[in-house]
Formats: sequence, C-alpha cells, structure tokens
Amino acid sequence: MVLINEITELVFRAIDEVNSLLPKDGRIDKDMSVIISGSGAALDSLALVNLVVAVEQEIEKSLGKSIVLADERAMKLENNPFRSIKSLVDYIYEVVR
Repeated sequence: MVLINEITELVFRAIDEVNSLLPKDGRIDKDMSVIISGSGAALDSLALVNLVVAVEQEIEKSLGKSIVLADERAMKLENNPFRSIKSLVDYIYEVVR
C-alpha cells in the first residue's frame, strides 16, 4: 500500500522539476498550503500543466502505475484537487490506493 508520505515526496520531486524550468521569482515552495491553481495561485496555467505531467511521470517511474490526474473524475469533484499541494497529494492518494 502506498503511504501519503510517499505521495508527498513524489509531488515534491515533481515540484523540483517544474521549479527548474521557472525563473527564481516564479518558483513554488514545497509546502502543503501553497495554492497552485485558482485565485492567488503560485503557478500560471502552463506551469500547472507541467506540474501535473511531472507528477504523473513520477508516479509511473516510482510506483509503476500509469494514471491521468486531470480527467473527468477530477473535474466533477466538489473540491478542486488542483487547488493546493495538499489537495493534490490527497487526490493522488485516493487515485493510487
């Protein structure tokens, strides 16, 4: 069984990858409370897409599971799974369990 800490580490590795592509003043902190989409977001839409793709790649590489995070299921949820790093980690945990 995958632990929430493992998912958090996967997301943080993906953040490191995305941050390497961003200017220093546009990088995001590896903090669960960071808002990554919507009002007050730390990322623009392209950086968010890059993060989602990087997370999917990290999951496949580390867990051997091929998943799509931005699918119909995610879009139908009442709470946006892409709102913050915490909501993303929680959503991934539910998807990969």
